[in-house]
Amino acid sequence: MPSSHERLEPGAAPEGGAHDAAGSGHQRGSASGRLMRNIASAVFIVLTCVLVPVALLTVWVHDIVLDTDRYVSTVSPPASDQAIEDAAVKRITHAADVRVNGNQVTSDIAAWLQSQGLPPKAAQALKGLGPQFDSAVNDTVEKVATRFV
Repeated sequence: MPSSHERLEPGAAPEGGAHDAAGSGHQRGSASGRLMRNIASAVFIVLTCVLVPVALLTVWVHDIVLDTDRYVSTVSPPASDQAIEDAAVKRITHAADVRVNGNQVTSDIAAWLQSQGLPPKAAQALKGLGPQFDSAVNDTVEKVATRFV
C-alpha cells in the first residue's frame, strides 16, 4: 500500500479505485454545476431586486390608496364642519370673481354689438350693466358652490 507521499505508477489504479474514479468525474462536473448555480443565483437576485419594489408598491396601493373607507373616515369630520364649508364656498366664489370681470365682459359685448350696428346709446346702457353682471355671476357661483360643498 503506497503512502500518500509515494507516487503511483502510470496506469496503476489508486487504492479504492472505483470510488475515486467516480469522484474525479464528479469534480470535473462540479465546475459546470457551480457555474449553473452562480447563474441561477444571479437570476434570482435580480428577480428579487425587481419584484420586491413592485410587490411593496402593490401592497401600498391596495392598502392605502384604494381604501375608500379609510379616506372617508379621515375626510368626513372636517368636511362636515360648517366653518370649513363656508371657507370653501368663499374661496370658490373669490376664484370665480377674480376670473370674471363684469365691466370688461359688458364692455366687450357692447363693442361687438356696436360693430354689428347697435346704436351708441344702447351700447352705453349695456356697459352700465357691468356691476349687475358681476353680482349675478357671484350669486350664481355662490349657489352652485354651496350645493357642491
